[in-house]
Amino acid sequence: MRRNTPISLPDYRDVEFSVMPANIDAYTAYSTGFIGCAYNAEENEKLQALVRAEGQPWLMRDIAHFSGFAGQGSGKVVLLFKELEKIGWLDKVGFPNQAVGDCVSHGTAKAMGYTLCCSINYGVGSIPDTNGIEKTLWPIASEPHYWYRGKSSDGWYASASLRVVKEKTGIVIRKNIPGAIDLSTYSRQTAHRFGSSPPPDTIKDLLDDNPVLTFAECETYEEIIDALSSGYGIQTDGGEGFARTVDENGVAQRSGSWAHSMSVSGFIDTEEFKKRYGCGGLVIQNSWGSWNDNQNATIMGTSAKLPKGAFIALWKDISKRSYFAISDVKGWPNRELPEWNLEALI
Repeated sequence: MRRNTPISLPDYRDVEFSVMPANIDAYTAYSTGFIGCAYNAEENEKLQALVRAEGQPWLMRDIAHFSGFAGQGSGKVVLLFKELEKIGWLDKVGFPNQAVGDCVSHGTAKAMGYTLCCSINYGVGSIPDTNGIEKTLWPIASEPHYWYRGKSSDGWYASASLRVVKEKTGIVIRKNIPGAIDLSTYSRQTAHRFGSSPPPDTIKDLLDDNPVLTFAECETYEEIIDALSSGYGIQTDGGEGFARTVDENGVAQRSGSWAHSMSVSGFIDTEEFKKRYGCGGLVIQNSWGSWNDNQNATIMGTSAKLPKGAFIALWKDISKRSYFAISDVKGWPNRELPEWNLEALI
């Protein structure tokens, strides 16, 4: 089930990036042709070279085999967003609502947070001091790595964002940085604070440099669900749009096109689900707040509700997207997360 290439995005060489208009919401902007991300083979190669230069494997199939979780996701329902719930980070996972076309940095910040929370829940590190910001906003800032995009326009590439996290910023917890910038709020102004020129070293030196060890590319559905089953957040870029409504199981139908980056926070691969829909599904988390109507859905075979702004996408609808998994500070240990289709036994 290897995905086709190139992915379902325009090549960056054929794209003229612009700033997302201030007077329309993100759903409308992306649905009417705004380009938030594009395919950049050169940036993918830079990220791969960075990973390999540190002696790390690049492909998830090699990691899953070496770490012992190859095939682990098959037939299960695994929900990384439930790991957020354990430490109180779930309610605002879809927020802040994007104010500009910085979807790539939001996707990176979400995916890093899933891995971080799984690591904490399974014995690696402690919950960062957030001063309660998770009651208002997703507590990992998206802006710092976006400031290094190297242009004043919006739109970017997941591979570039991840490389900047590794080389420049680490994981930055939202807070007011005295004398530099207040990241306890999010706005067009904070997202656009830098771009055509990078942040000065005075700001870089004040960022929380919580490290991310490495990344990996997932080329197949099986690799994606294996990585998720072991607690690793995933960022995905692609050109598929989806409906604002979901069915009773949380599945959204394809609708239109978005050149958009999002994150993956779970999957459902049970025989019951595949019999009904013809394939497995991924839980996709958007960064547009409560943009869709999902509150009455329950994930099939569980009692779990989707987070605000999330939906389930069928693999047959998203097989042409790119997928990057994010490790924790110790690499890729096998955490073997709970199966939520067996939640009565957990």
